[in-house]
Amino acid sequence: MSHSCVVVELGQHFVGKPTHIRELFDAYVEFVRLHGGPVNVIPQRSRIALQRRVRFGSVLVRRKWLDVGLWLKRRAEHPLLSKVDDYGAVGCYHWIRLTDTAQLDDALGELVGEAYRM
Repeated sequence: MSHSCVVVELGQHFVGKPTHIRELFDAYVEFVRLHGGPVNVIPQRSRIALQRRVRFGSVLVRRKWLDVGLWLKRRAEHPLLSKVDDYGAVGCYHWIRLTDTAQLDDALGELVGEAYRM
């Protein structure tokens, strides 16, 4: 099935959002680089994709938080986990809700690194 991943300006995701949400996003991208490595940030109409060779994660910008998605080959646990989409043998997409940079902890760093290396 065909689809379109329309690329938009990154700033469009933050229009009408509080300043701290953009600061949280920027801190998260740096966190991904620290625990993974170089990352392509691709702002699309419905999400901000995070890509190494392939997409390993995404960010949905909300008014009061970020919904951060990570693709893993296994089902993981984390205190901030809000939802897991299980796709069987191909893996699980984990959704983590971030509201503050203090939540960027070592356990989340391990999950980010695992997703990045996948």
